Amino acid sequence: MATLELMYEDYMTAVGRLIGYLAEGQDYGDLSVGEKSICDGIVQSGYRRFITPPMPHVWSFLSPQTTLAVTAAAYIYQLPADFGSIEGPFTLQSTTSAWSKIPLVAEAQVRDRHVGNSITGKPLMAAIRPKAFVGTATGRYEVFFWPAPDASYTLQYRYNVQVLRLSQTALYALGGAVHSETILECCLWVADERESDNPQSGHKQSAMERLQASIRADLEHAPRSLSVHPLTMEEGWRLARQIVD
Repeated sequence: MATLELMYEDYMTAVGRLIGYLAEGQDYGDLSVGEKSICDGIVQSGYRRFITPPMPHVWSFLSPQTTLAVTAAAYIYQLPADFGSIEGPFTLQSTTSAWSKIPLVAEAQVRDRHVGNSITGKPLMAAIRPKAFVGTATGRYEVFFWPAPDASYTLQYRYNVQVLRLSQTALYALGGAVHSETILECCLWVADERESDNPQSGHKQSAMERLQASIRADLEHAPRSLSVHPLTMEEGWRLARQIVD
């Protein structure tokens, strides 16, 4: 299903056109290898400016809630490739009894419980540990439960995202279509600064305005506690004008 969400190649094409690598009607596929490298650096920097905006705000989509399905006898599970850290404990869902929390403890504590102890049951504790780093693979953390599950369970948890680079294999930016234009303007702002003959063409101003709009949209769909010192609209515009000036 087609959506309004922009992809990595859309950002690359827009940057390529702004800095003169592409004519109207040309797109990402017409960039040379060297031009792709330069445009990619600009896109990644623009994406970082969106993720860590100059006005104080933490995006709600950087702390998603998800589920983990565990099965009988298996007690080690890989966490998502973009896992950075966990917020709070795992919660064991149940349709027949009250939900229960699974506290997080030190990895050595869970490991010690498994030594000479093969009991199974509902997981009572969990530990998160880094996996051995392999430069060609994602998924750097795993969770380790005790005891080993005696049946299949569904666990809920919330985690902080480790933002991954945009690429031809990671086409979509975090946040969805509602923030696509903001990310685009942030990329063009960086392109203005680095490569454009006219660095005052207005993309910085546009990026500040789009960031404010995106922050307002994010606050409408998330608890205010997810924002660090959330700004009023007037405060936000005042800060944006200071940054532009």
